[in-house]
Amino acid sequence: MKTRRIAVPALLALAACVVPASANAAVLTTTKPCFGDGDPIGLRGTGFTPNSSAAIQNNAGLAAGTLQSLADGTVSGSLLPRTATPTRTQAVLFTGTDSANPANVGQVAVTRARLRVTVSPPNASPRRVRRFRAFGFTSGNTLYRHILRGKRVSNGRMAGLKGVCRQTSVRKRLFRRSAKSGTYRVQFDTKRGYSSRTVQRVRFRVRVFRTVRRSSNASAAGAGTGEVWTQLP
Repeated sequence: MKTRRIAVPALLALAACVVPASANAAVLTTTKPCFGDGDPIGLRGTGFTPNSSAAIQNNAGLAAGTLQSLADGTVSGSLLPRTATPTRTQAVLFTGTDSANPANVGQVAVTRARLRVTVSPPNASPRRVRRFRAFGFTSGNTLYRHILRGKRVSNGRMAGLKGVCRQTSVRKRLFRRSAKSGTYRVQFDTKRGYSSRTVQRVRFRVRVFRTVRRSSNASAAGAGTGEVWTQLP
């Protein structure tokens, strides 16, 4: 019986086809599933060349930088986006390229959320319960409101935030029927106490005014209160 001989080079070529990928292939991950406006984008990585660095780029021109790798080939750090998200959500592909081995590349998709609060109806009596919808408050798990007039501040809880990009929808009455006429500021954020330095915040100017309602009887009149909500930049 004849035996068939296979050339050594052919065996080596076949073996090369089934060798698994290198164990130190670069991998990038994010520190949380969604990042809101003003939120530094946190990245972590493994499989980079030890004691080297990874050049971070993305496909939206948001942020770029270099993360130093440790002796075990891991990297970590945060990049501050240059621009706000142009839509409600934005998917950005981040790429980390090993400076010592450009062929060693890790990628991760990053979700960014537009920070927003809507008020419905924006113009109505304080007696009306309003619908507040919030989205993109990725800095906490609870939405708070802060009402300011002069040096006086009233802090209060709105609702818990849920979902990947932290959102809520709640019906609330923020001003009493007896609220004094004048201009107030209302700030929504995830802090229990008010601070003008809070990064993730949405602010409104609220004008409270008195109205006079006349009935069909010209001699009878009643006083009421109205509110006008205007969002601030």
